[in-house]
Amino acid sequence: MRPPSDPALRSLFCLSDGLGAALLDRWGRCWFWSPPGFDGPLRLARLLDPGGVSVAIRPRLRGAPEVRWLAPGRVMVARWGERARLEVAVAGGGPGGPAVHWHLYGEPGLEAVLELQDPSAGAGWSPSPFGAFLPSGPWPSGPGGPLRLDIQPAGSGPGSPIPVPAEGLVVTLRLGADPGPAPRDPVPSLLEEAAAWQRAVLPSARRRLAHAPSWAREAVSASLEQLHALQHRGTGLLVASPVTSIPQWPGSPRAWDYRYAWLRDNADAGAALALGGDLEGARHLARGLGELLRQGTQPVRRLDGGPLPPERSLPHLRGYLGALVRVGNGAAQQAQVDTLGEVCRFAHLLDGAGGCPPQLLEQIPRLADAAALGWGQPDHGIWEVRGRRRHYLHSKVLAWVALDRALDLARRGRIEAAGAARWAAARRELEEAVAVRGTGPSGELTMAFGEGSADSATLAAYLVGYPLPAGRRRLATLDHVLGQLDTFPLVARHRPERDAIPYPCLPFIFPSFWAAAAEAVCGRRAAALGRFRSLVRLAGPSGQLSEVADPATRRMLGNYPQVQSHAALVESALVIWGAAAGPVAPAGSLD
Repeated sequence: MRPPSDPALRSLFCLSDGLGAALLDRWGRCWFWSPPGFDGPLRLARLLDPGGVSVAIRPRLRGAPEVRWLAPGRVMVARWGERARLEVAVAGGGPGGPAVHWHLYGEPGLEAVLELQDPSAGAGWSPSPFGAFLPSGPWPSGPGGPLRLDIQPAGSGPGSPIPVPAEGLVVTLRLGADPGPAPRDPVPSLLEEAAAWQRAVLPSARRRLAHAPSWAREAVSASLEQLHALQHRGTGLLVASPVTSIPQWPGSPRAWDYRYAWLRDNADAGAALALGGDLEGARHLARGLGELLRQGTQPVRRLDGGPLPPERSLPHLRGYLGALVRVGNGAAQQAQVDTLGEVCRFAHLLDGAGGCPPQLLEQIPRLADAAALGWGQPDHGIWEVRGRRRHYLHSKVLAWVALDRALDLARRGRIEAAGAARWAAARRELEEAVAVRGTGPSGELTMAFGEGSADSATLAAYLVGYPLPAGRRRLATLDHVLGQLDTFPLVARHRPERDAIPYPCLPFIFPSFWAAAAEAVCGRRAAALGRFRSLVRLAGPSGQLSEVADPATRRMLGNYPQVQSHAALVESALVIWGAAAGPVAPAGSLD
């Protein structure tokens, strides 16, 4: 069967072991893999170009398999009835990083087909005593290194049908030419780890969502497991997305590399983990953020704390749906004031839930000082607009959060209070400036000072406890955003675009979940339930969500899966059915 050149994202399963990730379809075809970690060279990139490298192992049977998770985010299983079962996982350490593992079981006499896609240029796959080998070459995305494909039992090889023995056929793809010992089947240990995590976390999440329907509880569980799978085992940081250059609009240059650790995404994910009951994962993340912040407040760094490579395009690749392919990300050099508030909110929330580690708490006074100085300056905002800086209201709201949460932590003796008077004064000045320069005639928050248009990011005000007007005017921001940007169930980010890219951008999924939460906070429960359920239905069999989606076709686009989308799903569900995601009024101060 010939695979599509641009498979639908909802048909793909992202598998990760917390060290690296790969995207595979239901037939066991690996479409994307960038070893040795999350952000390595694009070693298997058929997702981004039909001529790219790909590997697949499947039984010689007709028909499409049924596919599901054995452990969400960790192990995928495809079944052809009782005739064959294929288990796929990404796991294992070593100098080459994680490997991709296929284990095919089947009825007596079953044969397998190994499909090896050669690169568009250079030497291709060649048979070897252990299976197959692809030498390293002049990979434009970086020194890719050789790929070794081990096939067990030994002696089997590509190019002809492979008998499947009673104990199963094992195929392992790894980076490097060193033969080394044959990797063990990782599935049993991954299932054991997943079961232990589920026992520790999911009962708490289900208790907090006791009044939610089963489908909502399942969506939250799947999102928590996805966040857990994308959390780096070493640093505790989460990769924003394990793939690059899936466009926010077909055929456009709106395609970015998100295989890094954003302060914003990590703080949002940490809040979701803490609220969902994964306190161990949240604390691990908090320690990683604390160590990252020791190096500065750049909005994004690599998962090991290092700086990002310079952003550049790879024009030799056709791109998914014809989009530009990039590696690196220029957002690392931007000013993003909102990240200060995201991190302070996470630290405050985690401290209230069970204790924030000192590595992060000790950074909060410095972040509050930065917010006190920076709230009055323009920035690039949550949308990372590539153009002149503006006074974005979302950034003001989150700068207020940084000051507010730092004040409460200082009041309770959890952080040094030397700057409290300065933080309180800055918070008052910020509120006054927003009331005068950042609200419309009905009290609604606008996109930026002097701009009356709507920005879906301002819906965060309902989740973080920003002091909105009382009574009917409290609905003004929600009505303003939905009146201009609603494309149910999705909400566009803003209109028109603020950068010089001559293409629109599809609606983001995470602020659409914020819209559902805001509707619930404002008493519009039926609307919140309908929007939340429709957003959950965007996902395919994997339950994974991308960055953006087309409101007309419901097709997901943007990098996939996206941490921020899953974090917003968890938090929105807890606002609608369970414990609120944060205070609904200012947290107090030392005024």
